[in-house]
Amino acid sequence: MRLRPDSRGFRRSPSKASGRSQAGSSGKHARRSTRHQAPCRGPRTPPPEMMVSHGDPHPHCTTRLAGLPQICKAGRGLASLLAALLASPVVAALWASSALASATSISSVQETLNVGVRSLTVGPSSVGMCSGASPLTFPTGHCDSPQITITNGPVGGHIAVNGTSAVPSDKNGNDWTLCGGTGGAACSATDQFGQTVPGPDQYNEWDWAPNGAPHYVQVLSTSPQCDGAFDTPVTTNEFVGCRASPGQAADETLHLIGPTQSEDQSPTFCTSVVWTAVP
Repeated sequence: MRLRPDSRGFRRSPSKASGRSQAGSSGKHARRSTRHQAPCRGPRTPPPEMMVSHGDPHPHCTTRLAGLPQICKAGRGLASLLAALLASPVVAALWASSALASATSISSVQETLNVGVRSLTVGPSSVGMCSGASPLTFPTGHCDSPQITITNGPVGGHIAVNGTSAVPSDKNGNDWTLCGGTGGAACSATDQFGQTVPGPDQYNEWDWAPNGAPHYVQVLSTSPQCDGAFDTPVTTNEFVGCRASPGQAADETLHLIGPTQSEDQSPTFCTSVVWTAVP
């Protein structure tokens, strides 16, 4: 038996007997073919292909995503799958949205910071006390300085003030120790009125404000103390704090009381009063 292909596949070829019968009945000669025939192969199956359908589900399709075309599993590879996805309107919209989101715009503002520096000025920078016709005498002589102006800098805060020891000009004898102020040495002598006064090689100094705060008096020590000349009075005789606004100025005067006696016989002694701008 032979199989002959036709347009519908493969069909069985008529046998010799049937051939002869047909030949006899029709009068046509039917000869036997002696050519070599290829072995039978069975029905040929078309090669698998990736098929994308936008219509009804295909028999080979296993997945249908909402808004995406059907993707059939009988595909030729990843390239066909990617091509199908990129052709989808949904994927194209997502791709465009991602491109827009990645296109960022950056802007900035530059900041300039000005750092305030605490400062103050004192003028004059040097003054003479107990000079000329009114030198300091022993025991417990008194003298005053000219007016001194202290001006706060551009940053608000507080003003502190302190004194130092008095050093003889020849630097061969004893310094005079500042006494009587808060946190400093105590004055060791008493005058004829029973008041405590500086003893030998000691001196006492006050800082007071003759203008604006006439009742302010600060006995100095070597430790910084609040300069009340920069504050306003709470009552007539009470000043609290030492707040200083930017640019605020105060006029002050120094008053000095000398020792009962001095071991060093130098004709001059030098000392300093220090004002400090603090937070």
